[in-house]
Amino acid sequence: MKCNKKTSQARYELDVKINPDEVQMFHPVSIKRYFKPLLIRMIRPIAILLLNIKINHWTLHYGDKLAATMLVHLAKKEGSPNRIVFLLDPDHQEVLFEPMLSYCLNFLKQNMVIEQNVIIELRTSDEKQLEFCKKYDFEEIETMHLLGLKFD
Repeated sequence: MKCNKKTSQARYELDVKINPDEVQMFHPVSIKRYFKPLLIRMIRPIAILLLNIKINHWTLHYGDKLAATMLVHLAKKEGSPNRIVFLLDPDHQEVLFEPMLSYCLNFLKQNMVIEQNVIIELRTSDEKQLEFCKKYDFEEIETMHLLGLKFD
């Protein structure tokens, strides 16, 4: 995936869209996550080359709009799991989630350096996604709670 201002802005807007207002009240999506300072943007390609990092990141578009991003982290050492990370537009998740998951799992099988477990994180409200994951033999290992306290 090529990162530029347009794709960074689209990814930021998608992240804002998928995070409910009640979550963003306590844990807002940071624009800094998507727009890095010039120095970081200059150093990053050199670091990726020197550290031999392979970035496995894809975007899916519906028309001219960003519908989803997929990121696969391949484990490089014993004890660290492979990870799958999705940003998925709620308007398209019913159609896209299972093919995206299938693609990522096939990519992992073909490219993993060492055989390790696979971790994917879902919102507790994403019951359909949980159902698809269980269909692929994922097991629930932990249910997380994100709590907030608002001082008036």
